[in-house]
Amino acid sequence: MTLEEVNVEAAKKFIELYNEGKPDYADHSHSKDAQWVELPFLGPTGRSGDVEFLKEMAVSACETFPDRKIEISKIIGQSDSVVIDCEWAGTLSHDFEIENRTLKMGDVLKINIVFFLKFRDKKIIQETDYCTLTT
Repeated sequence: MTLEEVNVEAAKKFIELYNEGKPDYADHSHSKDAQWVELPFLGPTGRSGDVEFLKEMAVSACETFPDRKIEISKIIGQSDSVVIDCEWAGTLSHDFEIENRTLKMGDVLKINIVFFLKFRDKKIIQETDYCTLTT
């Protein structure tokens, strides 16, 4: 397999692990020194941190959206990088404030996400997320 093919397979595994709904997916898909950035999306600032911060965010996401899933629309690999264009959806487990409105428990939130992933030894070392609310 080429480097691109190896990294695309690792990226698909990341999404598969994410879709299992367990907050520990990053333990298996990201390197211990990975960095995560979510560009500004629901407010004036984005979020960023190391893999431990990403895992904290995953716990919160699993509680708020227990059925959250990602469906890949397009995936492209080049050298040590992979880009994934996908649709994210999750049903709210409780009321949720977003963009000056309240979504109610049971509402489905939909987001288009483009992940920019950089790999080393089949593990994500850098993840940058561009998100657009589609709900």
